[in-house]
Amino acid sequence: MNSNSQDKFMKHEIIEAAKLYMNEKFLRCVKKANPNADSKSIVDRATRRPIEQVLMALQDLDEHNLEQIQQFVDTHLHEPGIEIIRAELTDWVEHPRFLKNIQSEELRHFCTALNRVWLDLYKKLDMSKLEHECVTSHLPMRHPFIVPGGRFIEIYYWDTYWTIEGLLVCGMIDTVRQMIENFVFFIKKFGFIPNGSRIYYLNRSQPPYFAQMVMRYYDHCMACDHLDATAKQEIENFVLTDAYKCILIEYRYWTRQKSVEILVDKRSKRKFKFSRYTVNTKMARPESYFEDMHTASQCRTDAQKHKLILSELSELNGDDLKAKLFKRLAAKRRYAINKLLWSKENCCWSDYNVKTGRLTDHFYASNLAPLWFDMRPPSGVRAADVIAKHRAVFDGYDAGVPVSLLKTTQQWDFNNVWAPNQHSYIMMLLKHEPRTALKLAKKFFNTVYHGWKRTGMIYE
Repeated sequence: MNSNSQDKFMKHEIIEAAKLYMNEKFLRCVKKANPNADSKSIVDRATRRPIEQVLMALQDLDEHNLEQIQQFVDTHLHEPGIEIIRAELTDWVEHPRFLKNIQSEELRHFCTALNRVWLDLYKKLDMSKLEHECVTSHLPMRHPFIVPGGRFIEIYYWDTYWTIEGLLVCGMIDTVRQMIENFVFFIKKFGFIPNGSRIYYLNRSQPPYFAQMVMRYYDHCMACDHLDATAKQEIENFVLTDAYKCILIEYRYWTRQKSVEILVDKRSKRKFKFSRYTVNTKMARPESYFEDMHTASQCRTDAQKHKLILSELSELNGDDLKAKLFKRLAAKRRYAINKLLWSKENCCWSDYNVKTGRLTDHFYASNLAPLWFDMRPPSGVRAADVIAKHRAVFDGYDAGVPVSLLKTTQQWDFNNVWAPNQHSYIMMLLKHEPRTALKLAKKFFNTVYHGWKRTGMIYE
């Protein structure tokens, strides 16, 4: 089968599978058969029968007949994860170089155990257990991949940036390359990177970190003393051709499909485009369908960082005109962010409510996120002033900086802290207040370490 035929087959397969996994009747029925199951376990089931037969059976299904529903589930669906198996890591070593620099035996033991987790998280697709014309909600992949773990047995977009950080620390640059090439594959096929590698994620993305992944990989490899000139040249060629083209494609996706125009300056009637996270659907998320029904941000500074990386790569490519263009666009984005989103009263950037035309008045991680990307506050305000104003969120909590201060019981609110946010805060603070950075790093590390000591698990 040639490349064009494969593309057509893949597109047809995805369209057919979406008819099942994005079907609200399917979600309701399987939930009735498994009332204690979460929504994700419903849409992560591959079919036992060809998709055409499954769809016909679903159409005829009486969703008020529990016995009939149970028979449908038993006959037509596998348990979640049957098509995903462990893969063999080729660049993993039991004792990575960085362990030699850790003096504490207890800490070294923990990091050694942490390094072994890669072996369990490295997966690949295996369709051999599925009959002809059976489908799965998992998207095709070019290479094996690292998953978050637990019930999450697919890759996620922005999570992968921190996966890559960890892999590079462990010296696993071949696996990093595979992860990046998987995203190159997605961008070439879909024009963007989905939220995760599932069909039900094709209607949305996550913060555009792909450009930063590529630059992190490039910078690390260029500084590697164990890579020879030939290997470095191949990596540079990949970054400046395939990866660079895909960064441009993703940039167009965010500027053309995920942007909203907002009046920033009423006097001059000046408008700016802001990227935002939206979902192209009228239904709740399939993987959280019932949770969303029960519960019934703005993309800004990462987009500015995106433009700066495009400028840097254009310069490396010898394209001075594009380099200058993206520098101008980054400066324009920075001006717009400060003009629209800066809250003088709170001394931070706030989320903008498009419907009300007002800034939100609650603390979220996004209030300080511009500092993660070296964003300068408006003139007359220093980064140190912003940090000082929010000293309480850095010093006031034992586990790290909470995502928000709202007690909603939701995972993205108080009192949860998230590793990506903690890393971003720590890296930012290292440039301004190294002592505060170290203090925060110790707090978060102790949280993770004691959880591991008690249970043997690393918690999300």
